[in-house]
Amino acid sequence: MATSKDQITVTLKATQTLANCLIQVSGHDSAIPLGNGVNVLLYVPDYWANNNFIFHNFDLVSSVSNANLLEQYIDELPPQVLVIIVSAGNIPTANFTTGLRNALQSVGSLSISQDFVGSNNFCLIGSKGTNIGNAFESLTVSTTNATLEQTLTPKFHTNVLSVSVSPTSQFINRNGVQIYVPIGQGLNVVLFDKNMHFLSSEAFNTGSSDNECSFLVRHLNGIQPEVLVVMFTNGDVQQHLSTDAINMIKTFGSNFIDRLTRNDLWYLIGKKGLSNPLSEYSTNSTGTISGRYFVTGDEGSSSFRLTIGSGRKDTDVFNYSVVDDDLNTPRSVQTGSGLLITVIDDFTGITLSSQLYPTSSDDNINTICNLLYYQVAIGSIVMISASNCDTSHFNSHPLIPAIESLGSNLIRNFTGGSNQVYAIIGRKGASKGSVPEILSTDSATSMSADFDYNYRYTRPYIEIHARSVGQNAGTSSGTTEIKLNQVQVPMNYTIGLNVLVIDEQTGNILNNQTYDTHSSSTASSDFTTLINSLPNGRSVVIVINQDAITNLSTDAKSAIKLLGSQQIDSVQIGDSWSLVGSKGGDASSCTECHSSSKATSCESWLMVKSLYPDISGVNVSVHSCGKLSSSGSGMASIYFAGQLVSMSYGPGLNVVVFNPSDGDTIISKTNYNTVSSSTNGDTFADMIKTLPFGYSVIIAVQDSIGTLSTKAKNAFKMIGVESIDLVNQYGSLCVIGNKGFSRGSILENFSNDSPASIQLWIPLIPPTPGPEFIFGAIALIICLFAFSITALGYYVELQNHDQYNVHAGYTTNFTSPAYSGPPVRRPTKKALLVAINYKNTVRTVALLTDKKGDLQDSIVTMKTTRKRLVSNGYMDNSNIVMLSDDNPNDPNLDIRPTKANILKQIQWLTKDVQAGDVILFSYFGHGNREPLPTGMPYKNSYQVGPYQKSYLITLNSQNYPNNKEPLYATDFQSAFKDVPVGVNVTWLMNFCFAGGCGKNIPTGNTLNNNLIAFNAVNEDYPSNFRYNMLRTLNDQLSKDATYQTLYNKTYNQLKSDRVLSESNYPQPYQQLNQLNKTGKDLSQLNFLSPIN
Repeated sequence: MATSKDQITVTLKATQTLANCLIQVSGHDSAIPLGNGVNVLLYVPDYWANNNFIFHNFDLVSSVSNANLLEQYIDELPPQVLVIIVSAGNIPTANFTTGLRNALQSVGSLSISQDFVGSNNFCLIGSKGTNIGNAFESLTVSTTNATLEQTLTPKFHTNVLSVSVSPTSQFINRNGVQIYVPIGQGLNVVLFDKNMHFLSSEAFNTGSSDNECSFLVRHLNGIQPEVLVVMFTNGDVQQHLSTDAINMIKTFGSNFIDRLTRNDLWYLIGKKGLSNPLSEYSTNSTGTISGRYFVTGDEGSSSFRLTIGSGRKDTDVFNYSVVDDDLNTPRSVQTGSGLLITVIDDFTGITLSSQLYPTSSDDNINTICNLLYYQVAIGSIVMISASNCDTSHFNSHPLIPAIESLGSNLIRNFTGGSNQVYAIIGRKGASKGSVPEILSTDSATSMSADFDYNYRYTRPYIEIHARSVGQNAGTSSGTTEIKLNQVQVPMNYTIGLNVLVIDEQTGNILNNQTYDTHSSSTASSDFTTLINSLPNGRSVVIVINQDAITNLSTDAKSAIKLLGSQQIDSVQIGDSWSLVGSKGGDASSCTECHSSSKATSCESWLMVKSLYPDISGVNVSVHSCGKLSSSGSGMASIYFAGQLVSMSYGPGLNVVVFNPSDGDTIISKTNYNTVSSSTNGDTFADMIKTLPFGYSVIIAVQDSIGTLSTKAKNAFKMIGVESIDLVNQYGSLCVIGNKGFSRGSILENFSNDSPASIQLWIPLIPPTPGPEFIFGAIALIICLFAFSITALGYYVELQNHDQYNVHAGYTTNFTSPAYSGPPVRRPTKKALLVAINYKNTVRTVALLTDKKGDLQDSIVTMKTTRKRLVSNGYMDNSNIVMLSDDNPNDPNLDIRPTKANILKQIQWLTKDVQAGDVILFSYFGHGNREPLPTGMPYKNSYQVGPYQKSYLITLNSQNYPNNKEPLYATDFQSAFKDVPVGVNVTWLMNFCFAGGCGKNIPTGNTLNNNLIAFNAVNEDYPSNFRYNMLRTLNDQLSKDATYQTLYNKTYNQLKSDRVLSESNYPQPYQQLNQLNKTGKDLSQLNFLSPIN
């Protein structure tokens, strides 16, 4: 078989006789030598030995303990690693443990993990993080050889760097492969390039010599920002660790280094210029500490960084820690036990919620399950950190399946208590084993992941949830609500018809209103007018709160039928009824749910039609009603392409199958009566197993789901169903899934006490396999990134195909459906720092100078400000510009702080900023005012014009040495006049008469809305020559300081310093001036936080 240079062909054979077993890979001169038991070959990119392949044998023929080792080996594999498995010999059933079967599911196994019995032969080609059933497998009886041959194109988008430190050993792994680096006594520094390729390793014995600290500082100082750095201890490093060395290590993001004591264990994964580490931990125990850093896709400007840690109460720094991007304040919790859960919007990167949940009661576990199942949108990122966790209630609730739907593979092994820690950066709907995750029984841990959110993971549909609670359902049934992407739409939800209108082309909300058709005689007419005015295709959501039928007119009911309703005539006073439909649509384009005694819910995915202008599709609507009690009766219906599917609906599973690539032709329609016999569930599972990847499977449960075997439940998981473990014997369940889609990524709805309905428009054109896909057949639906959601990948891929004239720009320029306004921007933060030493300049009377270099610490202070801004997480180094006169001999270096340059850089500072952004201007130099007040020094100075002529003394635009040039307050203020309202404009002004720059700001200048200023002195006094507000302020900066706290600390520090002022001047602390034009309470507003 001919292959391209990027492809490999794998040939496998498994038999009972070792000599006849085979693993043959193209490019290898000979077959891999095998052993009895399970033979595992891994493809790891950039592995220097053996053509990127690593081989291990686990002898399960003779020992069950080797099954535990194999389970652990698979569990520890990073996402995307290609896994090739061949059995050899007679493996007993008892040696094929439950834990091993679960581990095999994380590489895509179904047949082997589910059906293996002793002496079976098997082989497998899978990938870590592939959904169950998506691997290539062959499982045969002992007398038949198991064989496979596949041509593959391995493609990797994730690199993982791991570090582990104990008192006796230190390990670094890249993509699961140990990197052998020289390790010396003391503090070891290992460098990697951006692709995690090893560069160098040095050891500095700072525990024994001061000189070693000097060498360490010099070494760290020379490291470039793009270099990935791993540091760890081997023995004592603290005894001679200097302040300079500690401060230098902090520039790589360390939060722990200054807390080390002798012989502590410590490691850090970081980069220069970060305010927080990629991964870091320290302990004084004799255990092990470990961490990981995941890079997903291409790290760049479109990515943000997530970091999570579990400290096992081993330190006073944190017990749990979550950092949402390096620029945001970390969420750290020092006390408490349980699960810290943080939910992040996958499109914006904004933290939606973060809360510590104790796990010591059933109520708490129910709260967590409710969050993960019902309040997290598909694709959302969920970070979980566990410490000292009580797991005694886990198994009595579906918590483990809920966490598995985030991509977890290890939560099943988590036993909690004080000896285990667990952390995951998961994504709702990700395949098992495809996300960053870590479980440790003997160590505290932290890990970090770079996540590309702008392009790759765009959500091209809106999840609509419509819930109705009629009067007959009672107050215990909850509340009426409409959610879009699991966010409740802000409406009053009063009695009557609560109506939401959505633009199907853009996802924007056009109208939301309640029509009180319970008590008002005119509301029906108003509602009818609204519906009749809508164009065909317009999306409408309706839910009844309490009652809407009392005064609902016939015309209003007819208007509702225009939305596709089939049930409105049956709704009685006090009933619950919910609908998601479209104007002019039929029953298949509408989902509705009605109950006379229970709450109802409908689920629909509104595909944003502007993304699919030339793709046809088919509407599908599914309704399920279980018996809901032993004496009740249920029903089921499936509408397909405008028609009720004609089939023998009956108890159990009513299933319709079709192939989206063949148009709207149904392939099969079958009732599997799982109520009368559980074997019918297994028959259903056999059907799912044989379906080609990508086929759509539609299911409506009638009366009862019956008793399902593990085999049948696995079949549900193979088509993406998340809720199969939640549905009780008489519950309702409806599903629109696809063979091969990851669990939790498809449209489903269930209820154990009411009917359930769903609706979806299904594109009829499958994505063509592209370079991002891995396996031939699986290429139709699997895009194996870590964090990948197969359903999202499917729909996004459809947007990109020029074959169907879909504009590729929709993916890169797509804005999140604006169901409640435009998507939230991540705030931009920028700073312009100016410091003038006046070195090599001539003093003039007019500009208050008569000697050279009289502000010798200005530039040092400016550079300190930059370091503090970066190290405390306020902004990235790339968003800071500095102007200074410390390089005056280079006429080509146009960064001198001239008036022209300062104004030019203010243009950069204010360019393209929007409400919610933050800009900082800091100035350390001379200033003056015209005229000076009576009694001030320099009263013979140049004085013209009115009192308000305050100015900054900048350098002029000519070559050195020459006079200086004033930048008047009026011109300075004008440079900020067009900054949008809602931008935080902060000034740090360290010069004489600084307060005058914030006075008399003209009407219409947005500084009157945006400005917060710290001034060295007010407009009436020059600064004392020994007074340095900015330097003192720098000393007070911390990651969580409010403006008022920062001001108070600076004031008190200056007061305690007892700086002597010149004759007739107030003390410097009495001259400190604060200006707030924002109207915000500065005691509640953190320094450099958004003000909108």
